[in-house]
Amino acid sequence: PGLLSGIASHGFVIIASNSTNVTAALMTAGLDWLIAQNDAVGDLQGKLDVMRAVSIGYSLGGGAAVTTGGHKNVITTVSMHGLPGQAGNLHGPLLLFTSTMDTFVNADGFVTPNFTASKVPTFYAWLAGAGDGGHLTPIGDAGVERAPMIAWLRLWVYDDQAARKYFDGPDCILCKAPWSVPMDTKMSPQTKNWP
Repeated sequence: PGLLSGIASHGFVIIASNSTNVTAALMTAGLDWLIAQNDAVGDLQGKLDVMRAVSIGYSLGGGAAVTTGGHKNVITTVSMHGLPGQAGNLHGPLLLFTSTMDTFVNADGFVTPNFTASKVPTFYAWLAGAGDGGHLTPIGDAGVERAPMIAWLRLWVYDDQAARKYFDGPDCILCKAPWSVPMDTKMSPQTKNWP
């Protein structure tokens, strides 16, 4: 399945922008609309856990997702190859993806500022080598970022501790090739403020 349907297959209700110029304002408006559906007459009435929302984005939308992640209902945020957002306003954990071959939204200029500004538990994963399609990695058929992203959502939304193996422990999946976690050695090598 596609990226969004793959996420939805794990029980997540998704609202997505159909714009290549998505902004945090558009994402926040969409989130507020979806939350309102829990109280409105219709198919979603009473079926949404509105206090456990997530914000996900890619590229321009990745920066917008980080800013939208400051919404009071968002408990975790994922930014794939994303531009800088208001990472200092997050109140739930942040997952950042980039790749060594992404020269369009390069890590140093765009993704790392989110890591630096974040004050919440943050995992920063770099893909190199096999499966590294550059900026298009998240939307490629291989979907190498899909499984860890779903694991992140399962960990923080469902408290699925089996998903933690992607991010923590001696066999941490995102801590070994083709992944690397190159950030500040004063912190745990793969995370910032990991609980």
